[in-house]
Amino acid sequence: MATQADVDALTAEVNQISTDLNSVQTDLDDSTTKLQAEIDSLAAGNPGLDLSALQAAVEPIDEAVANLGDHAKALGDLAPSQPATPDPAVPETGEPTA
Repeated sequence: MATQADVDALTAEVNQISTDLNSVQTDLDDSTTKLQAEIDSLAAGNPGLDLSALQAAVEPIDEAVANLGDHAKALGDLAPSQPATPDPAVPETGEPTA
């Protein structure tokens, strides 16, 4: 059976992973914004150039970044579950008394 220390350690790991994912999402958001700005600049400087294939190739990145953010938030929202009725044979330390 897991002890409170085990739960605390797992919670800390989950929180760190969530923080790391949020950082990756921020980096991807910044990179996507810069990439789109470069495409827009290229299009403005070359009005006859068809950039639709390049734009289509970039579009899935936005969805992937949004999904990553959703998963990071879901991970950060995780919390240890509590039994509906505490078992008197299992004190808060998580170790059975009998």
